[in-house]
Amino acid sequence: MLLVGVSTIFGWSPPLRFVPITRSVSDNLTILMLPIASLGLLQAAAYSQFVRQNVVSAMNQEYVRTAIAKGVPTRVVFFKHILRNVLIPIITFMGLILIQILGGTVIIESLFALPGLGRLLLTAIETRDYPVLQGALLIVVVAAMVVNLVIDLTYRLIDPRVRVA
Repeated sequence: MLLVGVSTIFGWSPPLRFVPITRSVSDNLTILMLPIASLGLLQAAAYSQFVRQNVVSAMNQEYVRTAIAKGVPTRVVFFKHILRNVLIPIITFMGLILIQILGGTVIIESLFALPGLGRLLLTAIETRDYPVLQGALLIVVVAAMVVNLVIDLTYRLIDPRVRVA
């Protein structure tokens, strides 16, 4: 829908052949604009709604109202009270979104005819090339594990009270 909408409304369609970034940076970015938008727009909307919901919920907490009533500057209240308590669920949600985007690349790469790991996975499934399929899945799983590890280590930086077991 994004491809059809952009081409009919703006009269612009992306090039149909992939151009490596080593050959032309501008052509590569032109080709990747729609795939990036299709992967990121929905996730960005969900993420911004989640962040807003958590910040509003934290602003209604009693300790925030007490800090404001004491005359603590708004900036200090936001960074010290609200943001510290909201960052852990926000970072957790960000990790889930990154893993969803990694899974979404399989579909996006095939729709936009882009070379990549997702397209390699689909080709390996179609041709029943099990060693390639296992290797590609291993890369995807390791990437998801690294994202989860980085998130868990980030918890400790944000809130020292969180114990890493």
